[in-house]
Amino acid sequence: MILKRLIRKIKDLFIQNKPYSYFVVSIILIVFVYMAVKIELLERNFFLSSNSPITISYTHHLIKTAELILNSTGSQTNVNYVNNTIQVIGSMSMNFNYQIPSLTQAIILLLIGLLIPVKIKNKLIYLIAGLLFIHIFNIVRFATMAYFNNGIYAHTYFFLIFFRQILSLSLLFFIYICLEKNVKLKSYLVNKLNSYHINYHFVYWKIAAIKFVLIALSYEGITYALSSGILSLSHFLLSIAGYITIIKGWCLESSLYPVLYLIPGCIGLNMMGVFAFVIMLVHGKVWTKTWFIIFGCIMIYFINAVRISFIYTYLVKHRVKVFDIHDWFTYPVYLFIFILWVIWINRYVKKVSV
Repeated sequence: MILKRLIRKIKDLFIQNKPYSYFVVSIILIVFVYMAVKIELLERNFFLSSNSPITISYTHHLIKTAELILNSTGSQTNVNYVNNTIQVIGSMSMNFNYQIPSLTQAIILLLIGLLIPVKIKNKLIYLIAGLLFIHIFNIVRFATMAYFNNGIYAHTYFFLIFFRQILSLSLLFFIYICLEKNVKLKSYLVNKLNSYHINYHFVYWKIAAIKFVLIALSYEGITYALSSGILSLSHFLLSIAGYITIIKGWCLESSLYPVLYLIPGCIGLNMMGVFAFVIMLVHGKVWTKTWFIIFGCIMIYFINAVRISFIYTYLVKHRVKVFDIHDWFTYPVYLFIFILWVIWINRYVKKVSV
């Protein structure tokens, strides 16, 4: 019944507010397709195993180069290539034993590079320069994270998010250059966005602003406070369902399931960023946008606590590993965000004649 009413609402939206609704809903669908492709295609199929020869060789190269940079600054280092760790004397050992960093961004960069309307030779130069930038970026990231590692996960996570967002901003700048050179595509986008009272260049500033906000919110003190809130909410919801849990740091513990570790990425900051971007993009009153973004972020935060609770109960009942079922409980959150967007468009968006 609820699903039928939702479908009817979306249908009414198209009928009452064409073609503006087509444009906004298209943006929403593009966002969801990107998230689905990123999770299902890029992260699952294009990421190489951490045990593959290519990954091991490349990781060793990054570690070796990062070690040379650290030594050149006067830092003393201990490197273990078996465990893929770097330890700067005075800091904790930093482990880099994971899949090739930034591979998703490299694939996106290659795909976007195809949009540049230049000769093959020049296009290859752009793409090689982009890939070289990502490679150097990874080396700097390894060296910096090793140097500042103090053994606190939230501290390490902040640097991880910091570098990830800066790399995303660099990729965004690359996209901007590609569109600037592709005159036909840029002209089409500018005219299309202008018809909906959306400034082409302002879109980039909005994305950049959101990314800097996400960096600020990823600071270890804020991250720990937000994670503690989600754990407390999950603990409360599980207690209502009859599960006895104990919060220890970043973990939920009980005798039924040993430990459910909450990483800062489970807070849902990226989801909130995507949600806020779509609200900021479309036409509407500033105050209305502000309170709806705040309301939506609070709801996403609460839904994430519900998601953690469901993951915990599933783990208790079925005794599977977390990463086997993690995404099952993520897609409902995306659906909830979509419903918020539909409510926003249908009730609060200022109608624009096109």
